[in-house]
Amino acid sequence: MSTRTLERAECCATCGKKRKPLEHRRDSWGVRQQTAGVPRPNEPEHRPWQQFNDLIISACVYRNGGTSEDCHLCDDCLRIGLRALKAEIDAALEEVTADASAELAELNRRLFYLQFTQHRIRQAVIDRNCDFDFSPQACDALTERVNQLVRRAK
Repeated sequence: MSTRTLERAECCATCGKKRKPLEHRRDSWGVRQQTAGVPRPNEPEHRPWQQFNDLIISACVYRNGGTSEDCHLCDDCLRIGLRALKAEIDAALEEVTADASAELAELNRRLFYLQFTQHRIRQAVIDRNCDFDFSPQACDALTERVNQLVRRAK
C-alpha cells in the first residue's frame, strides 16, 4: 500500500472519523450467500421445485460509492447500518407474522378439536371396557385416522 492509501485507511470513508486504535480496518460487513434449510412438508399436494429445500440469505452494509483497498468503515457507521437493516428485517417479520398469527390460531383450534375427539374416543373405549392400546404409537395412529376423517369432513 502507498502512503496515501495508508492515510486514507486511517479514517472512515463515510463519516471521516479517525480509526480507533483497536478498530480493525474493514471496507464493509456482510453475511453473504448463507443458506437456511426449510423443512419439507409431508403433505402430498405440496410440491416444491427443488430437491433440497433451502433459501439463500444475505445481508450487507457497505459505503455508498463502493469499496477499495484503502476504504474503511468505522464501528459507528457499521452500527447505524446494522440498526437500519434490523429495522427493515423487523418490519418484514412483522408483516409475515401477522398472517402467521391467524394461521396459528386456526391450527390451535384444530389441535384442540383433535385432542377433544381423541379424548372422547378414549373415554368411550374405557366406558365400554374394551381392550385398547393407549401407547403413543397407537394414539398417533388414531390421531392420524381422526385427522383423515376431519379432512374428509371439510
